Amino acid sequence: PADTPICFNELRDGELVYAQTMTQRFEPDMLHFCTDTERLYHPLFNHKRLRDNLCLISSHLAIKLSATFVPLESCHSGIGYDYNGTTFPVLTTSVAERTQGCP
Repeated sequence: PADTPICFNELRDGELVYAQTMTQRFEPDMLHFCTDTERLYHPLFNHKRLRDNLCLISSHLAIKLSATFVPLESCHSGIGYDYNGTTFPVLTTSVAERTQGCP
């Protein structure tokens, strides 16, 4: 979110990369789509001060990830993300849900 300076810019070997050398394990079931900003976010779990905040996924990485978005047809509505043969629902949030990390 705007409150955190972290922006993930690469997905490499199951790790989201930020600040060129720092990594966060990618959890495909934790992708968040902010309905107000129309941007993708992922939680940061391993940072001492920013733990559990949603952090922005850069536009170029979001475009790459969106190549495997699929419509959900089960009890879920919205979009899913296909990762290694498994489809995960993309969670949604909004600015009104600021506590969830959306800017």
